[in-house]
Amino acid sequence: MQRAKDNALIQVQCTSETSTRITTFFFSSVLEWQSTADTVHVEAFSAAVGPAIPLPATILETFQLFFTAAIVNLVVDQTNLYAAQVLGERVATTWVDVTENDILAFFGFAILMGVNQLPALVHYWRKNPIFHYSPIADRISRDRFLQLWRFLHFVDNNTLPDRSDPEYDRLGKVRPVISAVQEACRSNYNGSRNQSIDEAMIAFKGRSSMKQYMPKKPTKRGFKVWVRSDSANGYVCQLQCYTGKQSGGTEVGLGANVVTRLTRDLVGQHYAVHVDNFFSSIPLFQKLLGEGIYATGTLRTNRKLFPRDLAVPARRGLASRGDIQFRQHGNLVVTVWQDTKPVVILSTQHSPTITTLVRRKKGDGNTINVTCPQAIVDYNANMGGVDLGDQYRHYYQVRMKSHKFYKYIFWFLFEVCILNSYILHRYSPCIGRNLTYLDYRVELAQQLIGSYCSRKRLGRPPSSSIPPPKHMNVAHFPAKTTNGRCFHCKEGRTVWHCSQCDKRLCHTGKKDTDCYLIYHTTHGLM
Repeated sequence: MQRAKDNALIQVQCTSETSTRITTFFFSSVLEWQSTADTVHVEAFSAAVGPAIPLPATILETFQLFFTAAIVNLVVDQTNLYAAQVLGERVATTWVDVTENDILAFFGFAILMGVNQLPALVHYWRKNPIFHYSPIADRISRDRFLQLWRFLHFVDNNTLPDRSDPEYDRLGKVRPVISAVQEACRSNYNGSRNQSIDEAMIAFKGRSSMKQYMPKKPTKRGFKVWVRSDSANGYVCQLQCYTGKQSGGTEVGLGANVVTRLTRDLVGQHYAVHVDNFFSSIPLFQKLLGEGIYATGTLRTNRKLFPRDLAVPARRGLASRGDIQFRQHGNLVVTVWQDTKPVVILSTQHSPTITTLVRRKKGDGNTINVTCPQAIVDYNANMGGVDLGDQYRHYYQVRMKSHKFYKYIFWFLFEVCILNSYILHRYSPCIGRNLTYLDYRVELAQQLIGSYCSRKRLGRPPSSSIPPPKHMNVAHFPAKTTNGRCFHCKEGRTVWHCSQCDKRLCHTGKKDTDCYLIYHTTHGLM
């Protein structure tokens, strides 16, 4: 048993994209942990769950709840401006200003490229039928598509502060889109009680000071994004792009700062968040509990205020599989459970006495029932919300290489908009069938493209629009064949024949002796 010796005033600095906030809370520097179970008080969750707005009738309109008209107009204006800035005097001869239809169709083509992936962008326009993809190649030329991809832009570079400026934003080139998507995710849907917070990775191998290396992640190099998702369906409720250390040295309390920022909208509503051991700490859980937010997460033994008498069993393990030890302080419960290895869980919403049975396989292949704390069962069931969203986003995702780092972040946001709109679409009573994610993406692409076609018709117009010559029906045009007797005069020999009538006819070009002309005029074929 440990007794409280003093209290400490802790200040956690939360640096957001636009401002810095100081969150102050009290916690005991040493807690009094008890080994006997006490009541854990949990308030009922009563917030609304589901779409926060009336759902539209079409897939495109649902998508535009997230990828709004304001974003489209921004992309149109800034793409045209950036092309003019780069091309200079050549813009009049090498660039045609994009319109809203151009941009929407471009995004539709990008979705189709994710569904039908080829080794390189230019392969979609190859004449080889193995590569040629008509839904794209017949609607837009290769050069126009690559031109749109090159000049795709989201902010006026002339308005961005210099790198030496204190107001410099590393994400400034895509900040308007980030802000718009964050607001749309927050306002269009009310998440369920159980939420998960974790990091997502945006694959990027280029040069950037924001790039992170995560050797244990499937995507090892790229940009890190902190995400809060609905555990039930993977809906992205809130996100924040990590820009790296703001100054030299080690960042203190990064995990707590992230959780504090991502849970601002949940205060006082009795949500339950689930985090891994990177984020969880006893002071953080105390703070969340004081704000009316319950939390569950795995815990590292070197965290502050960790019960000293649980440190050894947490590292070395307990006697046998299914053994449990816990320490409690009010709603704070630290539990050590022996599975194959010891598992440490911290929760503010689970009683230490509530357990359940889980199935485990023995070395000989047989299965046994093992006692497991309910906190661990609920953690496993609800921690995968962010991973579920990642799984969806990696299906058929847009893959277009670029040297510009901000384009990778933009496509991540674009994929978030597709995923969230798909989840909302499943709530819609207007849709008579339940589409798979693949079918949803294809139909969204088709609605974005619509009847768009920017290809110009070159050369002569189609033959159907050319009136036939007055002197000869186009179906009875003379053609050369082997030498033979004329069908009409029976005397002359000729190499000309009518392919339609399949008859040899003298073709001299003179009105009185041209059997070809006389025969067709006589039979009304002229």
